[in-house]
Amino acid sequence: MKLFLLILLNFMFLSSQAYSYDEIIHVNFDNVLINSDDVIAIAHRGEVKLAPENTIAAFEFAWKLGAHSIEIDVRTTKDGHLVIMHDSTVDRTTDGTGAVKELTLDEIKKMAIQQRPWMKHPPQKVPTLKEALLFLRDKTLVDLDIKDATPENTIEVIENSNMLESAYIDVGSVEEAEKWKNINPYIAIQAGDIKNIEMVKDYIDAIGHVEIYELEGLRKDSIVSKKLIDYCHDMGGEVHIPEKDTGFFLGWPIILKLGVDGIQTDNLQMLIPYLNRLNN
Repeated sequence: MKLFLLILLNFMFLSSQAYSYDEIIHVNFDNVLINSDDVIAIAHRGEVKLAPENTIAAFEFAWKLGAHSIEIDVRTTKDGHLVIMHDSTVDRTTDGTGAVKELTLDEIKKMAIQQRPWMKHPPQKVPTLKEALLFLRDKTLVDLDIKDATPENTIEVIENSNMLESAYIDVGSVEEAEKWKNINPYIAIQAGDIKNIEMVKDYIDAIGHVEIYELEGLRKDSIVSKKLIDYCHDMGGEVHIPEKDTGFFLGWPIILKLGVDGIQTDNLQMLIPYLNRLNN
């Protein structure tokens, strides 16, 4: 109990000072962060406590707070445009109704994003993938969670936005990774739900190199987890962890001690100052 209170008090007194633009690390997937051993914060759908998820406002808040990467969700409209939306329907996040794949881009753009009373920013519209990438270019990495979009269409938008060195694709299987690499061998891959060394080997055998491994459902045996993380590093990949698998802020010190390179979070305003202290 005393340990819990000490940790909680520590977080309460952390500074929430944001990074300036000049402090944002520019990215290149030859070495995900150039000349840096810093642990990075990945904003889950942007800064969702200050703006609605998956909006330009949420991305801007996340960037200004100091997120090094932002996770966004991609879907396809009825007329073939790529938009940023987590759910299969627009019902939860907008004032409209209907499935994304059954609505045109024009119909979706006419909808207003629902926002909380305390959120102080201009009214938001559902962004297209291109709008999101152009906004985030030269600011952060972009973690693309493909809900419903073809590799061909997605890579075309990435290339046209000059984001090939800053965007990475979250895949759930070796077969998915191969599809993306067959279209553009330079597209960066995040292999999701990695549970053991054998899964890492399968990816390497299939596509040769994986930029990022996302470890989910980490085993309670920290020795096993440490071996897996070290193996990913030995194979030239970074290791990212969803916050739910860290035990949230009480588990951050433990996970970081194992050697992870990034934490995907819904709590940027706590994680950023914490990492800032460690990184500096």
